Amino acid sequence: MKNTRIIVFLLLLLFSGLISGQSKQSNFVFICKYPSAPTSIIDTIHKFEENFGYPPLFNALSMDEMKLLKLNRFPEIAGKWFDYGRSEIDLGYLSSKIVYKLELSSKFTTLLIYNRYGKMYEFYSLITYDSDFNAIDSKCLGMFTEHFEFLFYTEDKVIRTREKVADGWERVLTFKNLLINESGLIDEQKSIRIYEEKHGQLVKAENGILIKDSLNNNIGRYNYGDLAIIDKYFDDSTSVFSENGKTIRTRKVRVILDYQKYLNSFLIPSEVNNKGYIYECDLFAINYNMYQRFDYGEQSEEDEYYYYMVNGAVIGEKKDVDISRQEVDIKEFLEIENVSLNAYLKKIIISETVSDKQYFRNEKNVINLNFLNGTSRTIKDTTYLESEMQPSSHFELFNNTNLNKQYLIYHSSFEDSWFDLLDNNNGDTIASFSDYPFISPNNKMVISVKTPYTDGVGTCFLEINKIVNGKFKHFISIDFANWNIANNKIDWVSP
Repeated sequence: MKNTRIIVFLLLLLFSGLISGQSKQSNFVFICKYPSAPTSIIDTIHKFEENFGYPPLFNALSMDEMKLLKLNRFPEIAGKWFDYGRSEIDLGYLSSKIVYKLELSSKFTTLLIYNRYGKMYEFYSLITYDSDFNAIDSKCLGMFTEHFEFLFYTEDKVIRTREKVADGWERVLTFKNLLINESGLIDEQKSIRIYEEKHGQLVKAENGILIKDSLNNNIGRYNYGDLAIIDKYFDDSTSVFSENGKTIRTRKVRVILDYQKYLNSFLIPSEVNNKGYIYECDLFAINYNMYQRFDYGEQSEEDEYYYYMVNGAVIGEKKDVDISRQEVDIKEFLEIENVSLNAYLKKIIISETVSDKQYFRNEKNVINLNFLNGTSRTIKDTTYLESEMQPSSHFELFNNTNLNKQYLIYHSSFEDSWFDLLDNNNGDTIASFSDYPFISPNNKMVISVKTPYTDGVGTCFLEINKIVNGKFKHFISIDFANWNIANNKIDWVSP
C-alpha cells in the first residue's frame, strides 16, 4: 500500500508538471500568429514622423504580452543600452510589436521587436528565448534620432544591420554583424562606420583615363572632373606615361566603381567585382589647408594659404563638380600672389574696366534686338506681383567689341545676376557668365569676377572659361573667402 501511494504521488507530480508546462506554453500562443521570417530576409524600417503625437502601433502587444516577454526589464529589452541604475521599465510608457519571428534554431526562439518608449526613444530589440520563454540574450539594434533608417538582412544565423543617422551635415552608415550561437547568445562580430556621401579625388586628365582590372583589362572610364572613390593607395610607385607623354613615377590606386553597391556589400555579401585600378598622377591633389572653416577675421595674411582659402569651388563644363567637397588643391589651377601694382604697370597689355558707359538704358526698361536671320526679340523688365522687390527681373544691353559683336545681356533677378551672350544671327544663348566677361588678349580665356555675399561678408567669386574652337568651356569657378576686388577691373600682363 505504501508503494502504491508513492507511485500515485509521483504520477500526480508528473501530471501536475505537464499541466503546468502546457499552461505556461499556452500563455505564449499569441506568438504563433506572427509568421516566421524566411531564412534569408531583408527589410527597411523608417522612423515614424511625429505629427501631433505618434500614431498608434498596428498589432501592438498588450500589457500582459509585454510582461510575458519580460519587456518590462531593461536588460531584456535593450541589453546594456539603457542603464539608469534600475532594471524595471514602466510599461505605461512602452509600446512594442513583434516585427519578425526568426527561425534560427529549434533550441530557442528569436524575436525582432520594435519598441517606442514615450516620445523620446524608438529602437529595436533582438531577443532570444529558451523553451520556457526566459530571455537568453538581447541586443539593441538601433536608437532612432531625427534622421534614421534601419535596414537588416538575415542569412543562416548571421544578422547584418545598417543604421543611417545624421552626423552634422553628413549621413553616417553603421554596419554590424551579429552572430547567434547554438546557445542563443548574440555576439557582435564587427562594426563599421562609413559616410554615405562619396569622397575621393577628382580626375584631372583632360582626355579622361581608363580603369583597369587586376589583369589589366579595360573595365571602365573616368572623364575629366569625375570623382574617383579611393579604396586603397599602394605604397610602391611605378613608371607610367603621363598625359603629356612624359615618363613619371606614381602610385597605383584601387578605386570603387559603384559606391552604392560597395555599401550594400556590407549588408549583403557579393562576389561581383566592384573595384578597378588607376594611377595617382591622373588625379587632382588634395590640400585640406585650403578648406578649413575658420570664422572670418581669425586668419592672417601671413598664412601660406590665406589667399587660397575658399567657401566653394566647381570645375568642369557641367559646373556641377564641387571640388571644395573633395578638398582639391587650388594651386592645381592657378597661383595667387599679393603684389604691388606699380611693379606691373609697364607690363600691362590691356586694361579694362566695366562702367556705365558700356551699356545702354531705356526709360521703359525695354530692349529690342534684331537678328541677322530677320527675326527680332523684345526683352523687358518683369515684376513679381507678390514681392516688394521691383522689378524682380532687370535687363541691360552691354556694348562689347571682343565677342564678335554678339549681344551681351545683363540679367538680374532678385539677389542673383549674370550675363548671357546671345547669337546675333538667331538670338540663341551661346554662353552664360557669372559677371561681365573679360576676354584675354589672345582670345583664349574669359574671366568674370563678382562679389557675392557669404555669411554677410563680401568675398571674391572668380569664374574662368576657356575658348576652344570658338566655343566657351567652363574651366573653374571659385568663391574665395579672404579677399575681394575694389572694382570690376582687370589688367592683362600676358596674352
